[in-house]
Amino acid sequence: MSAPAGAGAARWWHGRAWAGAVGVGRWVLLAVVVGTALPGALHGGAAVVPAVAVVVGAACAVATGSAHRGFPSTPAGRRAVVYAGAGGALSVPFLVGAVSLGAAGGALVLATTTLAAVLAGDWLCALDGRAATWDARRPERLRRLVGLLSTDELVAEWLVSEAALGVADVPALARLVRCREVLLDELLRRDPQRTAALLAEGAGRGPQLPPPSRRD
Repeated sequence: MSAPAGAGAARWWHGRAWAGAVGVGRWVLLAVVVGTALPGALHGGAAVVPAVAVVVGAACAVATGSAHRGFPSTPAGRRAVVYAGAGGALSVPFLVGAVSLGAAGGALVLATTTLAAVLAGDWLCALDGRAATWDARRPERLRRLVGLLSTDELVAEWLVSEAALGVADVPALARLVRCREVLLDELLRRDPQRTAALLAEGAGRGPQLPPPSRRD
């Protein structure tokens, strides 16, 4: 095996190992938070803790929905709002339950916060990486793949590519524009009214695209 191939295989295995560790970390975090939150929900009173949890969860959901560019039009945006609301709501009984554990609860909060920070960092890096890969995506390959995506997924890809317009260099920008033409053609073919509304919402946020090409 050549050196470049060996390095590529090592990176691939490293990526798989990290992805597996992140997956395990998510389940561990969920189990710890839920396991601590269940007794915490009853420790502070049958009504007080759940009521505060609902208020905090709603505030987190509203804040996320206001900040997320894909909400409510994309599945990713809607998922982000649901996750933020659920996480905010769970944080209240979790903290109450951790306090009831005394010194062990402090260590539990520290470990949980550290794990949550690592997982959040991985999620943010994945978002940045997804946007950065758009400038290298080949339009020819994308043309063969768009038929496999749902309309909601196409809209999400359109929004991701729009965010990448501001970070792509000049050579990559040309490829990115061609990729967006492919997405636009497919969106216009499937749902012209929704596409027109999407273009109207994005007017002025980035460079205007040339009209979609006509193909027989």
